Order: sequence, then structure tokens, then C-alpha cells
Amino acid sequence: MNAKKSITANFEKRKYPLSLTILGDGTVAEEVLTSLKSTDYSSGTIVKLTAKPNVGSSFINFSGDLVSTENPAQISINGAKNVTVTFKKNFYSVKLNTVGEGKIVKTLVSGTI
Repeated sequence: MNAKKSITANFEKRKYPLSLTILGDGTVAEEVLTSLKSTDYSSGTIVKLTAKPNVGSSFINFSGDLVSTENPAQISINGAKNVTVTFKKNFYSVKLNTVGEGKIVKTLVSGTI
């Protein structure tokens, strides 16, 4: 060096994707808790995931890079993350009683068994 120099270093947080896979009948809301929301999240961002089952379904769990049966759940982004959200259909029993002579015929009108 032959003279006084000034150097400026600029740093940018790395951004990572959060990929969600939904199994079953429902949706997931993403809420950023510590950063601005974007397609990719900055390193250190904490995201709250809230599973929202559709009518007739229930939330089961988060799996993959977030393992939890708690809803909502939080995940810290420090690399690419993949989360699977599982829902299941609710099943209900129907008790049928007859009074007097006759029988009841069960027919599935819609849905699955």
C-alpha cells in the first residue's frame, strides 16, 4: 500500500426456501415472526405455521424439517426447509335403531368409506 485506503464491506443475509407439502384436506397459513415476508426467507427468520383443516378433516402433524403435533408451530430458517403437513378425514359412527317391523337400508350418498 502506498496511500491510505478506505474499504466498505456489504453483507446480505442468505435467503432460503420453505417448501410445504399438504397431505389431506386443509391449508397452512405462514406468518413471519421476525422478518419481512418473501418467497425465500432470510437466514434467522422464524416462521409460524398454522394448519387449517377443511370442514370434516383434522390436523395430524407437521413432519420433515419440522416435527410437531402442536398447531401452530414455529420453524427457524437456517437453510432450505421442507415441511409436510398431514390432515385426515373425520369419521363418525351412526347408530341405527328400529322400532316395530321393518329394516333400515344404509346407502352412502356422498363421501368415502
